[in-house]
Amino acid sequence: MSIKIFRLKMDYVKGSIYKQFSLPYSFRHGMQWQIGKENSYSVEHVGAQTVDGTNFADCIKVSYHTHDEDGYLGGTGYMILAKGVGIVKIEFNCNNGTTVTFDYQEHRELTKHTISGKIVDQGKSVKDIAVQIAYNSWGTQAKTGEEGEFSIQAYGPELCLMIGEDQDGILDHHKHVRFWVKEITGDVSNLEIDLSTP
Repeated sequence: MSIKIFRLKMDYVKGSIYKQFSLPYSFRHGMQWQIGKENSYSVEHVGAQTVDGTNFADCIKVSYHTHDEDGYLGGTGYMILAKGVGIVKIEFNCNNGTTVTFDYQEHRELTKHTISGKIVDQGKSVKDIAVQIAYNSWGTQAKTGEEGEFSIQAYGPELCLMIGEDQDGILDHHKHVRFWVKEITGDVSNLEIDLSTP
C-alpha cells in the first residue's frame, strides 16, 4: 500500500493556527455541511487552477467558516483540492486580521512499512503495553505480546512511537515514552526499546 504526500510552502503563520479540517469520504459540487455550531463547509468546482506556478487541471474548492468565542481561531478560509493529488492550497483569514496560506510545492508516493521489535524495562519484557503513532484515542496502535514483541505498519521517512498504558483505547499523553525511528526506507525489525532508558 502507498500513500501520496505533498509538501506545502507556508507563507505566514501566527501562533498555533494549524486548523482541524473535517472532510467527508466523498463530496460533490454544491454540498454543504456543518460540524457542531463552530464549523461550516461548502464545496464548489473551480476547474483548472495554478498554485505557486504549478497547473492543476481539475480542482474543487472547499470553503469553511469557523466561529471562536475568543476570536483567535475564528475566521473564514478555503482549501483547493486537485484531482489525483489532494490539498494543494490552504488559505485562512483570521478574525484578528492575520492571513495564513500554504501553497503546493511537490508530492510523491510513500510506501507503508512494518516497524517491529520488542519493548523491555531494564532488560525485562513488557507485556500488554501500547505502542502507537500519535496519542489519545487515535492513531495506529499495537499491543505488546508475551515477550514484549510488537509490530506496526506506518509510513516514513521517520516517525515517533508513543509507548505507554492504554486506558480503554486512550493512550495517556502525559505518561508515555517517545521513541523516534528515523531514515525509514524499508521494513524496520529487531528494535529493542528500553523504557528505563531516557
